[in-house]
Amino acid sequence: RESVRQRHGIAADAPVVVTLSGNHKGKGLQDLAASWAGIVATVPGCRWLLCGPDDPWLARGVWPVLRAAGLEHTVRFTGPLQGVAVFEHLAAADLHVNPTRCEGLNMVTVEAAAVGTPTVTSDGAGIADWVSALGAGAVVPAGDVAALREAVIAALLDAELRLTWQGRSRIMAGDFS
Repeated sequence: RESVRQRHGIAADAPVVVTLSGNHKGKGLQDLAASWAGIVATVPGCRWLLCGPDDPWLARGVWPVLRAAGLEHTVRFTGPLQGVAVFEHLAAADLHVNPTRCEGLNMVTVEAAAVGTPTVTSDGAGIADWVSALGAGAVVPAGDVAALREAVIAALLDAELRLTWQGRSRIMAGDFS
């Protein structure tokens, strides 16, 4: 946790969310970008670890939203991750966010759960049923920027809730071993 945060210039006590995906339009990162100003305003010092490839969609649909809000400096882009680096980055965060518009299982949510990082996901992900049923995070409607913003804020402001979700996340990960 500490080494990843140091590598990306993130304070040890900063609230951190992580996304790790193919970073294309269907992953819904534009929804997190649209909600980011509200998150940062409510949770000062918050940082976003944006992990994965530099898909052209980021330049068209994500970075412009962050720049317009003056918040590009609050996001750390890692580029693609492989092997142990995936788990190190997931473990460095307080919360994994999966705002996908539509996809199958979403294995990175299981990987986050395996290291005890809970998830706020959309109901567009197949994993949403497990997250909801096991209480391993929060599920919001796909594309609902306000619901995503409120769920992320609630999670970041409630350490006890995150602690509960962490334990339940590890249990959820066991369903996929």
